[in-house]
Amino acid sequence: MKKRNLPDIKRGQPKKSVSPEARKKAGIIAALSFVNILIYFGVVPSLPPIAQFVTHIAYMAIFGASLVVYIVYNRAFTRKGITIEMLPDVWDAEKKAAYIQDGEERMRKSQWLMYVIIPFLCPIGVDALILFVWDPYLSGIFSQLIGG
Repeated sequence: MKKRNLPDIKRGQPKKSVSPEARKKAGIIAALSFVNILIYFGVVPSLPPIAQFVTHIAYMAIFGASLVVYIVYNRAFTRKGITIEMLPDVWDAEKKAAYIQDGEERMRKSQWLMYVIIPFLCPIGVDALILFVWDPYLSGIFSQLIGG
């Protein structure tokens, strides 16, 4: 097999260290995700069926609404990666700077929503993996063992 030479991979370069602030954010998101998974798979199954249904719908609604708010507030990320040269020439320098500044401010101000979106995505994702990957795999194994 021929080896591909990918130019965007930095070979032999030392890895960048992760900032303490990024580690803290990742730790908080991991802890919130763990708590949400514990609630989703530990507490919710012991509830009556109607409460389970309402809880599952609430998880999906919170995740969906947070994601929509994040995307709409950031204007579908249309301002991400825009440079002054990309903006119309008829705009003056102040308007161009304000446009770019607004996009950066929106991204910074909406970062807190990641503390909601990711922890509510995790149990839904794990549930989908169980439903579509794990269950069919196990049912295939058991049907072969039983001989059906």
